[in-house]
Amino acid sequence: MRWIVAIVMGLALAACSAARTDDVTVRVDRSPAQVLGPLTVASVGEAQALFPSLKAIKSRPSDAVLLYTFPGDGKQEPATLRFTLTPAEGGRATDVHAEVDVPALVVKIGGIEKTLSASKIGAEVERILKGMNDGGGDAATSRLSVVLMAMAISTDAKARDKALAMADNPSSVLGELMGEDDYAQNAVDYAASGGNDPTEFDTPVEENDPTEYETPNEY
Repeated sequence: MRWIVAIVMGLALAACSAARTDDVTVRVDRSPAQVLGPLTVASVGEAQALFPSLKAIKSRPSDAVLLYTFPGDGKQEPATLRFTLTPAEGGRATDVHAEVDVPALVVKIGGIEKTLSASKIGAEVERILKGMNDGGGDAATSRLSVVLMAMAISTDAKARDKALAMADNPSSVLGELMGEDDYAQNAVDYAASGGNDPTEFDTPVEENDPTEYETPNEY
């Protein structure tokens, strides 16, 4: 499960001067209902299995708006991700406006200060929306779920600490993640594909081998 560390630190955190708000608008060649469906079913459920304290609150302030709120551990203002959908081309397409608002959250990794980055999150959301033009509804759900996990973990100090502890060598791993945007994107792709990294295990295992997974230790 090292990908959890990758998505949180690679996707959500950046240098201390990182922007705290960001917004993007993408025209998707699908109706509002077709766009809303994949965005609505995204969740942090997979991460909650390891981090029970995670919170991502989904709401619909209006028919045209989908809002995700991340209250975190209550030690800072909530982070939010808001989608506003406007029909275009007679309803055959949709202009999706995504707004990212994150708290002034600073963490130290290896003695280096990092802050929650709205611009990095916004860039990934833009890629997700553009990908929907290729018909990837399931892919959009998976990739948005990764974004939601990153925002939820980043705003929860206990979850962040646990994620860091899951890496074999947090200092070196996070140093790589923070230094390369491409590495962060690879981490997102890795997570969205189910985390099938062949380098994660010392020896190969047969598919459906009951010994493939060990009983997880209590964290």
